This record gives sequence, C-alpha cells and structure tokens, in this order.
Amino acid sequence: MPLNQHGQKAVSILCILLLTWVNCLGVRAGKLVQNLFTVAKLAGLAIMILTLFIKGHPAQLLPGEFWPTGGMGGFAVAPFGVALLGVLWAYEGWQVVSFTAGEIKNPQRTLPRSLIYGTSLILVVYILANLSYYSVLTRSELMGSSAAAATAVSRAAGSTATGLLSILILVSIFGSLNGTILTGPRVYYAMAEDGVFFSALRRIHPRYHTPVVAIVVQGIWSSFLTLLGNFEQLFS
Repeated sequence: MPLNQHGQKAVSILCILLLTWVNCLGVRAGKLVQNLFTVAKLAGLAIMILTLFIKGHPAQLLPGEFWPTGGMGGFAVAPFGVALLGVLWAYEGWQVVSFTAGEIKNPQRTLPRSLIYGTSLILVVYILANLSYYSVLTRSELMGSSAAAATAVSRAAGSTATGLLSILILVSIFGSLNGTILTGPRVYYAMAEDGVFFSALRRIHPRYHTPVVAIVVQGIWSSFLTLLGNFEQLFS
C-alpha cells in the first residue's frame, strides 16, 4: 500500500489505539487476540520453513559451505552492539509472561512452564528459520540482503509467496504489539501499588478488572513516540 510517512504513522497509531481499547475490555479479550495471532504466526512460519527446506539446497549447510572459515576479519564493537539489538529484539517476548503473573491461575506451576516452553519454542523457530534461509541463499547473498526472509522466499517460491510473507510479517507485528500492550501496563500497575509510580495507575476498571489507566496512558505515550520518530530511530 503506497502510504507516505504521515499515512504510516496514522496506521501505526490506529493499531496502538485499537489494541489499547481491546485490552481495556478485559484480559480475556487481549488473550483471544494474542492466541489467534500467535497460532497464525507459528503456522505461517512453519509453512515458510518447510517450503525453503524443500525448495532449497540443504547441502549448503554442511561444514565448509555454511560455517565461516576465514576468521572474523575487521571486528568492530559498535556495529556488533547494534547487531545485538536486532538479535535481542528478535528473541524478546518470552519474559513478558512474568508481568501477568498476578493474573495467572496456579502461577507456581504455570509460570515456570510458560517461560521454559516459550523460550524453547522461540529458540527452535528462529534457528530453523535461519537455517532455512541458508539452505536457499549463500552467506554473501544474505549479507547483501536487508530482508533475508523475503529474499529467500522470493528465490525459492516466486513473488506471490513474497506477498504472502509480507502478510505474515504484518500478522507477527500485530501480535507482538498486542502482547506488549497486554503485559506492559501490569508493570506500571504493580509499581503504583508499591508506591514507586504515579498512584493513578493503580486504578482498576470496576467491570473489566483491568488496569485501565495504565493501559490508556501507555497507549497515549506510545502514540506520542510514534509521532516523534521513525522505526529505525526509536529502535536504535
């Protein structure tokens, strides 16, 4: 969709406010959206990974082809640190389940399982995804690509599949956004309860039993940040 910068920001803020409203309606509403988009994302990733392995050349993953043999070359700390931001962002999310511990049934049993299973699933998915990219593209091709998944899918399955991948990325972004909006306000609420943050954020909705003020304040602040900078600036 040919959106200019203002259009992109408008869509971003609309998504933030929409999910802010959904999560104000109760933890069940936020959970329903989260489960739906998580299942859709994992199913899409599984299809992509299988397609790349089937269409690609797994022999490229053998030692000598996949593993670097020429050393690290000119290593620089600053670019390595920026690269780690991307890695941490990719793997991030497993820990936020702990933010909702106060609303989890049988947390002594459920919370550790959630953390262990969630972390393990993320590791498996991301490692398999990266190996599937390497089964289609060489190291030099990956280094020259700013969108590894799109480049690999386009090479293996054509432009139509690349369009489907774009939809998968949007599903992933929307689900990640909902997860952040669902979990983050629980931290502000707990801080307010402990007297180390603004007391107004302690307010619970009488009907939906959600930290409604914390959720709304987060939505407004996030919308404000969206107006201030683009993705790369906020990310960095």
